[in-house]
Parts: sequence; structure tokens; C-alpha cells
Amino acid sequence: MMKKLIFELCLFALSTGSIIAQNAYSELNVKTEYITDVQNSRDALFINAQTWANANTTKRITSIETSDKGTGTLILKTSSQLPSTKGINYYSKINVQMNVKIDCRDNKYRISYSNFTSTVQSDETIDFQYLGISSLREMQKELETPIRLATDDFGKEVYWGYDQIIAVKQKYLEQNQKFKNEITTFEASCKKKKKEINLNNKRIAKNEMYINYLDYILRGFEHTITDLQKSIDKAMNICDGF
Repeated sequence: MMKKLIFELCLFALSTGSIIAQNAYSELNVKTEYITDVQNSRDALFINAQTWANANTTKRITSIETSDKGTGTLILKTSSQLPSTKGINYYSKINVQMNVKIDCRDNKYRISYSNFTSTVQSDETIDFQYLGISSLREMQKELETPIRLATDDFGKEVYWGYDQIIAVKQKYLEQNQKFKNEITTFEASCKKKKKEINLNNKRIAKNEMYINYLDYILRGFEHTITDLQKSIDKAMNICDGF
């Protein structure tokens, strides 16, 4: 009964919602636009881009929004699952989504990445009925972080936009700075102040969990862009000449 209750509570809390758009990507440590020179015609590059898209429709691409040979433009919606990591994404599935725009011109192409969002849900492939109590407690602890973030900071949604993630991360960074500043003003010799210091340290540790979780998603955007770029570049540089 306890196992079922914990699992159902986690599933209930991780309900779905609506996507919110984003604009600026200054927190990402990779470029979101790449222009590459290559010896190939616009039409040939567009065919290469189409071939790559068709080969990835069951892996990374969720939809082809635009495919215009006349302008040499291809716009794709993509989704990638982040790797499992103990303590953050072991009992859950975090997916990152983004738009990829490929513009083809004679002897060059441009790839732009935008509209970054993430989704999280519990991993339904895990048979919780066979998990021990310690594993169930690990699962509960891991899922408490996205549940708490969704409840307190994302309007009970599990679709989080880039701008939202940055704003929430900044909120917790500012809170931690405030708690640290308070600690420096407390007199450690005073018993009451010692309790306040301990309380602030606990608050800081809790906020660090939230910050690390959000950073994991941001780094996931970066790794996904890098992987997509390598894969597309490989396809785009195929030439049918002798």
C-alpha cells in the first residue's frame, strides 16, 4: 500500500500543462546559430537537410513545420531525452524540446536553435511494485524536487520554458545570497543566532538542490544542441560530386 501511494502521488503531481515561449538564451554556453561554408548548391544542401530530417523522424524530430525548397528553408520541432543521472533523472524522464531552422543557400547553410522547453515525468518503465523501500524512498526524494518546483514556481506545470527556468534559478540564487548575508551578521556565540544560522544553512542546501536541477536542464539544452549540430553538419557536408 505504501509503495502504491508514493508512486501515485508522484504521478499525480507530475501532471502536464501548456508550453510558454522564450526569447533570450544568454545562459547557454553554446551558440544557438551556426553559419557554415560548404561547396554545394542550395538545392543539394536542401536535399541533404531533408534526408537528415526524414532519417530522424522517429528519433529526434516530432514534426516538420516548414519544408520549402523554393526558399531552401526547413523548420523542425525536436525532442531529446536527457541521460539518466542518479539523484536527478534516474526515476524520471526529462525531455528537452527546441525548434531547429535550416536555411540553405548556394555554398553555405545556417542552422538556428530556438524555443527551448523541457518536460518531466516519472519513468513509467520502472516497475515500482518490485522496488525495495530504500529505492522507493530514493524515487520519492528525487521526484520531490520537480514536484516542488512545478508547484511553487511553474504554476503546477511540467512544461518549463527557457525564460521561466532562468527566472526561477535567479530567484533561488538571490535567496541564497540573502541567507548567506544574514549568516555573516549573526553572532555565532548566541544560542538563538546559532539556530538561525543552522536554519539558513538548511534553506541554502534546499535551494542548491533546485538550482542544480535547473542547471541540469540548461546543460541538457547545450548537449542537445551540440549533438544535433554534429549530426546535421555530417549530413549537410555530403556531396554527390565526383
